[in-house]
Amino acid sequence: MVATAQKSKSSSPRSRPSGGAGTRITSGEIESLDENRRANGREWRGRPGELGTAQKMLTNVYVGASRDGVVDLVVRAAWGFEPGDDTPAAKEAAAFQHWMWFEHQPWKRLIGRIGRNVCSFGHSIEELTDESRTFTMDRFPLHPGTGRGIVVTGLHERPSWSIERWNQHPNHPERLASVTQMISGSDQEKYREQEITSDRFLRMTWQQEAAGFMGNAIQRRQLGPWYVLRLLSKIELLTHNKNHQPVPVVTRSENANEDDDKKMAKGISRWQADERAYIELPFGYGLDLVKSSPGTAIREAKQDCKFDIFQNVGLGFLMHGQGNTHGSFALADVQNAHGMSRLDVFADFLCDGFNFGFDGWAPVPYYHELNYGPDVACPRMVVRHMPTVDFSSILPILYDGVEIGAVDPRGLDAFSREVMRAPRNPETFEPTVQQRADGQTPRTRRAEKKRAEEEENASDEDA
Repeated sequence: MVATAQKSKSSSPRSRPSGGAGTRITSGEIESLDENRRANGREWRGRPGELGTAQKMLTNVYVGASRDGVVDLVVRAAWGFEPGDDTPAAKEAAAFQHWMWFEHQPWKRLIGRIGRNVCSFGHSIEELTDESRTFTMDRFPLHPGTGRGIVVTGLHERPSWSIERWNQHPNHPERLASVTQMISGSDQEKYREQEITSDRFLRMTWQQEAAGFMGNAIQRRQLGPWYVLRLLSKIELLTHNKNHQPVPVVTRSENANEDDDKKMAKGISRWQADERAYIELPFGYGLDLVKSSPGTAIREAKQDCKFDIFQNVGLGFLMHGQGNTHGSFALADVQNAHGMSRLDVFADFLCDGFNFGFDGWAPVPYYHELNYGPDVACPRMVVRHMPTVDFSSILPILYDGVEIGAVDPRGLDAFSREVMRAPRNPETFEPTVQQRADGQTPRTRRAEKKRAEEEENASDEDA
């Protein structure tokens, strides 16, 4: 009897969790437990009119290059949409999303901005706008709007440093209900606090823990090497000046008196102040120019810091063979596979943001239902090819697969041209016109309508 009761209780639907997020949020401010003051909340993100630590770090060539090295490769990837199933409507819905995001928007600029914000701040917030727009019916004949649909008109950045409060959802504590943005004012914008509800923006948070909406910035782990690198660079400048400016060392005469020492000191000071001056030494005095010892291995220590900065994003192999102790150029070819796999993880994270979202809604299914309805399978955004993949090693395998019938050659032409940035095939450039359920295309329906109008006009003239 007890076992039956336990079984029925465990098999009941669990619509609500019994626990909570546990993150402390007070007046919209998320508690930060980072031990480094420079990485705490506002100190890291900055404020209106004040740069944060993350932005200061980007002025370093190695920090900026390591971030752009990851984001630029993801931007260069072959982005696309996969249909939800093999029906004509699902395939057209995927093509519609492809047109709306990749052709109707400056996609590479937008996804690059999102990726850079995620790397530097741990999150990105983009407010979406949309409206009803017309499109060619020949391209999307199965669209219920017959030439008109709801499309995205822009993604508008809401900078991390402008977010004043993170307003937690009352029923889903791991989600945001809204954010409060501080608009600091300009010639065209009034100074104000503006609340933006979560159904209007797309938030992406890297490695969110519970209700830590700011996430874990990838750039945070570079703070230590960056700070040490700055100090070593200053010390190296001072050491460089000291080592390359010889120090005059005077050998005192045995019979010299105090007046002779003063004359000698005065002559040395005048000689150092004027590069064209010369000095006459009193009788019995000697003068040697001695250079300092090189000191500690500052250059090697700086190389270690640079390696750590690149290794944080999986690109440490790029520093091999540059005078450090981490490996040679040959070792870089062996170690790059792990770093390149991390690029795939980052690209999939960006796709998940559009496919599933973070705050209870996602752009891809939202605009799919607005245009094609819930009865058509929803497509999903994917990254099909990364520019780091050696395509020359894949082509022979594809060729052999097509020859033996293991690989379907349909679609390989367009994909290969896209990956290699080759011109489009003129025979397949024009989009095909798909048939509607009634067997008519938009062209045939318009032709039938025009023919009916002509017949009606001709009958009126005969009458």
